[in-house]
Amino acid sequence: MTLLCGEIHYFRVPKHLWRDRLLKLKRAGGNCVSTYIPWNWHGPREKVVDFTDGTSQWHVASYYSRDLASFLELAGELGLRVIARPGPYICSEWDSGGHPNWIYTKAMRLRSLDPGYFKHVVEWYNSVLNILKPYVEREIVIGIQVENEYFWGNEKYIEKLAEIVEEKLPGVLVFTNEDPYLTRIPNTIDLYPSPWDMRQFDDRLRSYLSSQPGLFKMIMELEGGWFKSSRYGYYPTNRLSIPPEWTEILLKTAVGMGLNNINIYMFHGGSNPGYYTAKYLASSYDFEACIREWGELSERYYRVKRVFTFLNGFQELVTSLKPGETVKTASTCSELLQRVGDHGKIAVLRNTGDNLCYQRLINRGEIIPMWTPIRVPPRYAKIVLLDLVVEGTPFKLVYTSGEALLMKRLGDTVVMIIYGDHGEYTETAVEVEGGVLDVDIQGDVLIRREGERAYLVVNHTHGEHLAIVKSTRGQNLLLIFTCRCRAEKTWIVDEDLVLISNIYYIGDSRIDGGKVVINAELDEDSCGRLLVVTSREIEAISLEDLDLDLTRLSKYVYATHIPLSMCRSGKNTYHPLEYRLLEDPVFHTLTSINPSSPLEKNGFYENGIYVYRLRLHLDKKQLGDLLDRHLALIGFSDYAVVSINNEYAGSGYHYIEMSADSLREGVNEVTVILESTGHPNDGLLYVPNGIYGGVYLGRVGEIRLYKWRKTGFEISYGPGFDLAEFIANPEPVIKALQEQRSSTGETYSVGSPGLYITEFKVDDLSRHYVLDPGLEFYYNHYYRILLFVNKVYVGPLIGPIDITRYLKPGVNEVALLVEWGVVNPVIGVYQYKVDGEWFIQEGLHGLIEEWFRRSPRGETAEPPILLGDKAGRVIWVNTVIPYEKEPTSSSPVKLEVDFWGCRILVFVNGEFIGRISDDSPERELYVPETAVRRGLNNITLLAIVTSRSSGIRGLRLKETYVHERKEIVFKLGLT
Repeated sequence: MTLLCGEIHYFRVPKHLWRDRLLKLKRAGGNCVSTYIPWNWHGPREKVVDFTDGTSQWHVASYYSRDLASFLELAGELGLRVIARPGPYICSEWDSGGHPNWIYTKAMRLRSLDPGYFKHVVEWYNSVLNILKPYVEREIVIGIQVENEYFWGNEKYIEKLAEIVEEKLPGVLVFTNEDPYLTRIPNTIDLYPSPWDMRQFDDRLRSYLSSQPGLFKMIMELEGGWFKSSRYGYYPTNRLSIPPEWTEILLKTAVGMGLNNINIYMFHGGSNPGYYTAKYLASSYDFEACIREWGELSERYYRVKRVFTFLNGFQELVTSLKPGETVKTASTCSELLQRVGDHGKIAVLRNTGDNLCYQRLINRGEIIPMWTPIRVPPRYAKIVLLDLVVEGTPFKLVYTSGEALLMKRLGDTVVMIIYGDHGEYTETAVEVEGGVLDVDIQGDVLIRREGERAYLVVNHTHGEHLAIVKSTRGQNLLLIFTCRCRAEKTWIVDEDLVLISNIYYIGDSRIDGGKVVINAELDEDSCGRLLVVTSREIEAISLEDLDLDLTRLSKYVYATHIPLSMCRSGKNTYHPLEYRLLEDPVFHTLTSINPSSPLEKNGFYENGIYVYRLRLHLDKKQLGDLLDRHLALIGFSDYAVVSINNEYAGSGYHYIEMSADSLREGVNEVTVILESTGHPNDGLLYVPNGIYGGVYLGRVGEIRLYKWRKTGFEISYGPGFDLAEFIANPEPVIKALQEQRSSTGETYSVGSPGLYITEFKVDDLSRHYVLDPGLEFYYNHYYRILLFVNKVYVGPLIGPIDITRYLKPGVNEVALLVEWGVVNPVIGVYQYKVDGEWFIQEGLHGLIEEWFRRSPRGETAEPPILLGDKAGRVIWVNTVIPYEKEPTSSSPVKLEVDFWGCRILVFVNGEFIGRISDDSPERELYVPETAVRRGLNNITLLAIVTSRSSGIRGLRLKETYVHERKEIVFKLGLT
């Protein structure tokens, strides 16, 4: 079968919405759902594997679920196949790429056959494969992807993962993703080209199609949008907006080049629960996807739906066709991709330019269309059917300059829906073996008889009309011509019921006695003509309590009209009744730890908020010798707010220099409120949570590393290459440094892959030298850069690092091997490093006491609420918002917060909804329907005040849209 998949992650969607999202995929023509299965979601703690809902975490709302079996069961009930992707690495902009945080205390060579790592992978696979097994046996789960985006080789590792699956689940399709060095295991690819660069896409896809002859092929991730960050991000995605027409043209191009199996990533992105995001990722994983985070159907949805519906309706033809070159274009205004076979052809005309293209084709020596050329809009691809033999009938579709949507057989009639832009003039030619008895058409028709055959050319302007061709052999061809906008709102309810409409969405349907009942969601554009294509006898149609007029247009087509009164627009906004403020005392129960030791090494495996108390002992000489009164907190993940002796000092990411005027002789207390937002989703490097660096005093100056020599060193990727082992022991790089290979040139930037070398001079080794990668480094979530000082391997560059012990008096050499990432290094020079006594606490006092559930009252306040005098402290803001949801409507809501100078955690009715911050591109969060209730809603904000200029102007609950939910009832007659 052709796999038309959409990526939907059960762990990012509230459980009560699983069915809605899966049904929307099915209604779009999808026949398959793909999902990652994150190891850390099911195994957040060692020896705990939870596929129920037995794990409780304060930052994970109760409506999220780990019940994988129920998700698979739902997919099966809806007739969807499932591709399961259990990692162990998944990427997915997810914390550690799916690795549980406790694994960092067990192994450092991740994503490899290293025994300390792989034994835990085997345990994970055994657990998850036991859940998948019954669904593989029932052919609901039809494919399992091992690993993910493994670009560099290591065939033994991939083979071993595949063997575990094959032994446990014999017969299931096993494949991997983005490893081009394999022989036996099928490889799939991801394609995320930049609009409108088709060359990159075409070249990559052609190369892939020529690889691994005879093995399963699939685009496992076809660009269906993009994610957004909580830092440095843009809106609506980190790559701005990904045009929906771009997704359509990529999808049609893939079909035209010969690929049948495609997964749209993401089809529905959903939300990131709690602190399971990868580093710097927003709570929203909307992805600008086909189905938006809040459930709305986007323009991308309807475009993908048209293509998926075509591929489903003509699946037998499409799977039989191979790339060929039998058709030519008459002009160069569009590109041509084609697939040919014994029973038909597909020509994909692609116009990536900005001008309208009119094109003709040369097929079997004839120029077509006969009268009017094919219209290809700018930045559009049109699929043209040629020489389609309708098996078991006398009909052959010679060509149509419109686009075919679907083909169905109803009794003695073949129904074909063809669409074009509204008002577009198109032409369709049909051959009829044995001749024609009658033609009933609205439009022009030319009939030419050639012996035992009749040749018809139908011209039509796309609004909506029918053409019925009756053959002498007792079979009929019903052509329904409609416009593109109504093709997008054509809903296949079941095998014998198709609605051509303006209806926003058709959901569930059921047979109720002598009636067919369907649930419709109506927006302001849903009213107007409704065509019903069915072999059932329909006596009447009603919409709720309103009987609709019914006209029979042909044996299998009925028409009715949805009145304007049933379709409405408008959305409401709801405001708080009052605000109350309460300051968090912060401290609850502290635990002593070793200075500069990461959270994971101290048994703290949760991401989130931690509080440090550092007791620093300073004598009079140290204070007196300081060249400047500055303290630096260097090397931590990710964001810290620092107070010195109860006075706010500063805030920032990774590396903060701040005034230390409040330091005094004797004991000083430094309080650090730190938010660890998640690990990079690279899955290879361990980037610790917490403070892994230290505290420095007295900034002497800085050394900028800006002039580099680049050598010709290249990493030897291939079937036997293990990147994890290479990162742990980069002996080839050390050898290259010792050989002093010749430079390929000088550069002032370090970004593209390669080995970069520079030098700097050290005069005083009593100082402390801290290398910081520079701001650009933190823009990338996948940094893989190895640091060498004086030909000694320091380790992967993960953030600021003290390199003092690697230095010598005089000239020192720094080398960077860039596999991926950008750096602009600066070395900060300090007088002292101060350790002292370190204490830590997981969570704030109010979080530990769960103030977000019981909402302590506090003092009343009026917006704007100014918090500048609370810098370095934590303020809880509580309010109540009344919400009057109409029970018969669909009206998802978002909470919008207007603030500055804060990092905010948002709770609604005791559930953690998400987090927002000053440097985030978003100021609103989707509130799932199960979290908000009709009546009064408790809203709680936990505000970490990060600046002396900070405050909250207010918040509001707003509906994203309001649609009417109505039942359409078809009363059936006797057949």
